[in-house]
Amino acid sequence: TFLLIHFLVVFMATRDASGSPQETINIPHDQHGNVDWDALGRILVEHILNEVKNVEVAERRHQSGEAADVIGTENDWRYAYEKHNINVFSKKLNGNPIKCFLGRGVVDAPLRAVGDFTGELQSTFTWDNTLVGVRCVKVIQKSPNCADYIWYQLYESTNCLIKTRRDNLFFVRCIYADGKYVQSAISVEHPDCPTLPAIKRIRVYSGSGWVMEPYLGNDKKTLVTYLAHVDPIELPAIISNRVISRHPLAIHYLRLHLTHRPVVASPPASFPTEDSYSEVEPKLQCFEESSPCSEFIYAK
Repeated sequence: TFLLIHFLVVFMATRDASGSPQETINIPHDQHGNVDWDALGRILVEHILNEVKNVEVAERRHQSGEAADVIGTENDWRYAYEKHNINVFSKKLNGNPIKCFLGRGVVDAPLRAVGDFTGELQSTFTWDNTLVGVRCVKVIQKSPNCADYIWYQLYESTNCLIKTRRDNLFFVRCIYADGKYVQSAISVEHPDCPTLPAIKRIRVYSGSGWVMEPYLGNDKKTLVTYLAHVDPIELPAIISNRVISRHPLAIHYLRLHLTHRPVVASPPASFPTEDSYSEVEPKLQCFEESSPCSEFIYAK
């Protein structure tokens, strides 16, 4: 029985990167052929804000009791489920099998406190227990209310006694603007973090990230939206979608973390720097030799 299960797992996990959805935007470049990071940041922020506007339509339909499954097309957001007071919606893009998932929930903390926390690379440890190490590869630009980074994350999971490592390399813009906090990402490449055969690289599609704003005008509460559009690579679509569907529950763990410790808004935003990561002493030396990036912050 075990051998049969093992065979099925291996057989089903044959969808390689070529079977992944295609990115929906083109990364902009300047006249010298270099990535225009500022233009890319603006595109990503606009992208996720548009998705939030679109999901509000599905949210109103759900609240009014309309049958969302017979309204619109498969490219429209539809109500998926509710857990921990978080409403989760899903949609397909142009018929691709990997779905986008988006969650919305309220956190009892001021906007600045919630935004400052998620603007720290280490915050991902709060809601992802498969994450084993993170690194700030590059600080592209940083000001009190806007910062652009290239971040790296290393994951490890075990299923049916099979240990798998995946990593994630992405550009992210973190910005306070128009009374909101927006954090939006997309996969990129960087010479300091090449792909390795033993580690599968996750794809992060444009617009993945966070949008936060005061809840109904209450400065002490924040409406948090989390959009997950990623591909774990080499997993069947049905399994990938099941895994990704739980990503918006990060809002729940963010809520637990911030409500179980003193929460103080701290303008201006204390965005991290490269030095703040490189000074941390690694806790798990075994990952240094087998990962493409050094200078990790490790899970405790």
